[in-house]
Amino acid sequence: DIKTIVLPEGDEERTVEAASIIVNEGLAAPVLIGDPEKIAAVAAKKNVDISKVSIENPKDSPLREIYVKSLYELRKAKGLTEEEAEKLISDPMYFGIMMVKSEDADGLVSGAVHTTGDMLRPALQIIKTKKGEVVFEEDEFIKHDADLEKMATLACLKTRAGGQGKKECKKPVI
Repeated sequence: DIKTIVLPEGDEERTVEAASIIVNEGLAAPVLIGDPEKIAAVAAKKNVDISKVSIENPKDSPLREIYVKSLYELRKAKGLTEEEAEKLISDPMYFGIMMVKSEDADGLVSGAVHTTGDMLRPALQIIKTKKGEVVFEEDEFIKHDADLEKMATLACLKTRAGGQGKKECKKPVI
């Protein structure tokens, strides 16, 4: 079951290269968010084939009006106007998060140019969390040869004391 993954930093060189690799290796169905002409220019510059990669332009996507209305309904109690919702949906991060919220995508990967706050703000505003649920964000690089135990230990260390603690973690059960 191939998952659809949104890449909101669609015209960033590493993101375009990654999308090409992901689709060609059958790992996922990436969706680059941004201006198709800019994305194509980056792909040409980096000499990568993105012919099998989906591209959504938040400025003229057929999904735009649906997402504007949904975002407005989600946030109007917090004071968001329809005009503000229109503006926010033009932002690739908000558009991508709405794709996930609307189940048009399974997940979103960001961080090449956006800060953690830039990513978490729309995610928490739109997708929110369940009561008592903990949001886990990780900004460490995990080497491609890391095993599950190393990744679980890293997750444990980062969640202790808000990511500040280095208390010993018990060996994870995997």
